[in-house]
Amino acid sequence: MRRDSCWLALVILLGAGCGGSSTAPTPPAGTPSPSTGGPSATAIETAVREAYQREFGLTIPRPAIFNDVRSQDCLGAGHLATAAYLRTGSRNALLHLLYMSRDASAVTRKDSATTVMAPAGTFRALVVVVQHSQTAGPGSLTLLASAQGQVNDDHAAFARARGFGSPIVRFESTNVAIDPSRIANPRDRASVLNAAVSEGIGTAGYDFVISLNIDPSRSEGGFATPGNGFIYVGNYLNWTGTLSGSDWSRIASTAYHHEAAHHWGWSHDWSPTCGGTTLGFEPLIAAPVLFGWEDVDGDGIPEILDQTPYGR
Repeated sequence: MRRDSCWLALVILLGAGCGGSSTAPTPPAGTPSPSTGGPSATAIETAVREAYQREFGLTIPRPAIFNDVRSQDCLGAGHLATAAYLRTGSRNALLHLLYMSRDASAVTRKDSATTVMAPAGTFRALVVVVQHSQTAGPGSLTLLASAQGQVNDDHAAFARARGFGSPIVRFESTNVAIDPSRIANPRDRASVLNAAVSEGIGTAGYDFVISLNIDPSRSEGGFATPGNGFIYVGNYLNWTGTLSGSDWSRIASTAYHHEAAHHWGWSHDWSPTCGGTTLGFEPLIAAPVLFGWEDVDGDGIPEILDQTPYGR
């Protein structure tokens, strides 16, 4: 592995002590909360169970349901959401998703079963920091490592709050800083990998390739391209000076909580919020029950890890 002034590789096993303390997210209910005075939770569960059978031909005895009336987009629209991950291998799952009316009397959206990366296990990430001198200072990789540790602490705190023996999700990251002149297109996975290879970095065996391009001359957001593990984070807050620890925490949260979740099948309207509304599962990006991270069938195992998920 070569080392020069343009880049530095830092391999970190992210875990305890890396990102400081974390407050466990408040457990959200898997069934409607708060109550609207409508159908009982049991009646809604029955209706959702029947919807899975009718729409997908699936028997889901204990469906994962998120139906918090506070969950609305900025137009005031909300819905009941239910998701079922059925594992097809060690890394993948078929995701079935339904949106329904709050009382579960009608299906308002059905997503065909889609093969996605299962949201469970240890994920290896190759992280390329595009080293713009104005934003990515000499200590950037150290600050990023701490921020990545906090993401792992968030998942560990969630697992502890549920009484699970270990986190459901964990990230191991290899961080590399590369001068922007060496990357043909930081928004393109192949270009990012080619730049890493040209710097002597091995690129095999990674679940995610993450490009962090905080270009002070360009305001842009981020994206994920499910199917190839690529994540891009741009300068979405218009940073023009050297990034602080809190800045890197925002960037890491965007990459690992937000964009990684798209690879697990998440879309923004699973459990929508508007403005400063919080629903209790933050800093996780969406209702954990929908990712299979809750134990809805009462056997002590989160559904995404369960050999008999959702009571099947």
